[in-house]
Formats: sequence, C-alpha cells, structure tokens
Amino acid sequence: MCVGQARAPVVHNGKMRSPDTILESTDWSSLYHAYGPATDTPGHLRALLSPDPDARKAALSHLWSAVLHQGTPWTVTPLAALVIAGLLEDPRVDAVRTDLLSFLTEVVSVPRACGVTTEELHRMAKYEFKKPQTEEDYEALYEDEEATNAMYAQVILAVMRISPELTGAMLEGLRSENPSIRARAGMGAAELVAGQVPDLREALTAQLIDLLATDDSDERAAHTCSLAMLGAIPERLLSDPSPAVRMCAALGPQFATSPVATSVLLESLEDPEAIDDWFTERPPHFEMRPRFRVVRALIERTPNFDDLLPVAETIARITSKECVDFDWGPLLAAAFPEKDGAVKTEAQRRYLAALVNNAKLWDRRCGNAHIFFKRIGLPYDREACRKLTRKGWRFW
Repeated sequence: MCVGQARAPVVHNGKMRSPDTILESTDWSSLYHAYGPATDTPGHLRALLSPDPDARKAALSHLWSAVLHQGTPWTVTPLAALVIAGLLEDPRVDAVRTDLLSFLTEVVSVPRACGVTTEELHRMAKYEFKKPQTEEDYEALYEDEEATNAMYAQVILAVMRISPELTGAMLEGLRSENPSIRARAGMGAAELVAGQVPDLREALTAQLIDLLATDDSDERAAHTCSLAMLGAIPERLLSDPSPAVRMCAALGPQFATSPVATSVLLESLEDPEAIDDWFTERPPHFEMRPRFRVVRALIERTPNFDDLLPVAETIARITSKECVDFDWGPLLAAAFPEKDGAVKTEAQRRYLAALVNNAKLWDRRCGNAHIFFKRIGLPYDREACRKLTRKGWRFW
C-alpha cells in the first residue's frame, strides 16, 4: 500500500510549542527526575539530534531510566515529552524516531495506568505542600504521604493537559513511510483518544482502518491492537488470512463474549511456541510474549476449566519456571478454584500431571511458583504432586 493514499491525518487544534523555546525558557533546576534535579535533562534532549550514536543512546537511557522511571512520571516528564514531540519533526532524529514514539506512548499511558479517576486526581492535587527547592526538600517530601500523592497527581494532570499537543505528534507519525513508526504512532494516538481526546475517536478509527490495507501483517496486527483500544475492530479481522491478525482481533475486549473469537484464541495456542514466529516485528502493544495475553483472555472468557484443558496441557509441555506468573501459574489457579488441596476432577489430574512431566518447572528457589501452589493448597514439590495425580490422593 502506498502510505500517501491513506486518509489525510486528523487535524487537531493543539498547537505544538517550539522545542527550543521550552529548552531555553524552562528552569530545569526546579524540576526533578528519578535521580534528582533535572539539570542534565536538557543536555540529553539536545543530544537526541546528535550525529553521535553514543550520545543518542545515553539520551534514550536517560529518558527511560530518569524521566520516566519504571512507568513513574516526575515533574520533568511533561515538559520533556513536549520537547520530544516537537523534535519528531526534525529529520536528525530519524535514527531514534521509533524509540521516541515508544517513549511518548508510555508517557500518555500514565493517566490510565495510575488507576485513579480524574476527579480523584484533582482532589489529591489540591493538597498544599511546600514545593521542593533542593534535593533535601525533595527527599523530605516523601515523608508526607499526602504531599507525595499531591505532587504525582499534579504531574499526571499536567500530562493530561499536554495531550492535544502529543496527539498531533502521534497523528503526524501515522503519515510516516516507516511501518514501525506508523505502528507506534497508532498505538499512542489510540491511547490518547481512548483516554483524553475522545472527540477524535471516529476519525482515528477510520484512519487506522485505512492503514489495514497494507500487505505487511506485522503492521496490520499492530493497527488491529490499536483499534481494540478504541473498541472498533472490524469483525472481518476474526477471519483474516494472517493468524497474527486474527489473534490480535480476537483479543479485543469487544469480542469478549464471542464464541468465534474464543475459537480463534484456542486455535492460536495449538502451537504456542509458533506465535512468536508469526511476527518479524511484534506489535508494540505486547510488552511480553503474546501467548501470555492469550492465556489470560481465555481464562477470563472460559469459566469451565475442562474447556481449557487441551490448551493447559500444551502450555505445560513448552513453558518454563520463569513464565509461572504469565501462563502455567494462572492456569493452575483456574484449574483449582476451590483451593482446598484436593484433586477432584480428571481435568485437574491431567493438568497437574502435565506440569509434573515438565522438569523445568520444579525449582525450590522459585518463590513465585511456591505462591501459586500455596494459594490453591497444593505443595510445590514434584514428587508430592506426582502422587496427587494418582486417583484418591489428597494434600492436607
């Protein structure tokens, strides 16, 4: 597909501020990131334009470790995001454009990820506290829980206020010739529209559907995930020629009660290791292996574990102890909802036997596995569980 044939980008009234103006007019010493005063942040932001790959690498590291530390925003985060949005128009950031869009997408997801309503954020932000002027003041701030909550509430509200400008940057990214950039821009735009600028939902939906015309299944899968965020996946995608696109469509919340979608998800796990091979570039919507999302969705949509048994046995054969929180552990919890340490059904016995047969799952040092077994009243001990797979055994 020729990108130029796609629908023209949605026009938004958010006017982008000049990066130079923000860099030069901001008192960066009054702002903080995860490691202290943000006096080093403007230098890193300028380094994004540098021809030196090491300088660009250090700048990206600063963004992900300091400006947005493990998903937590700081007082410097909104202004840094505005600078980055403005820099996206500069061809000198071509080498890191995809990374910058990923960063902005993470920033715009902060209001949703915080799990607090806008009304509650405004209430928390009203708490009066002394604005920190020094690093010592900043450390003292954390001794007052209400003050800390007020500061983060103010930061999150500031992220929400800049949404119109960030939306413009994302929509511009949808016009890129680079499919990776379009995929990330679509995700960021959908995050913003679903959360803070709902008036653009119809227009963005139409634009993403237009972009589905590409033959690139990776990009189509990514746009399908973005449409899921908008609750607007075309039903025809459940029968798309690409198994990756079908899976992404079936994961959409709008199909949570669809038997067809459930069948698609069950089919995708017939060979769970093959899912990773469906993608040359996995959609940015998947932070981890796509099969983890499929397992979670099937557990939520399938109340009877007997119907999940074939999938559960397949997962048990190929998984590892490191995946306990994401596939075989949640399936174990679904298999034993009564949590009484008893193997009562044939499905329970067969799934536990499948776990026992995979030696990679049994390591006494694996604390998370211990937690799953303890919650359902079973011992995290391979030989003890092997005995339980023989009919009539019970663990007390």
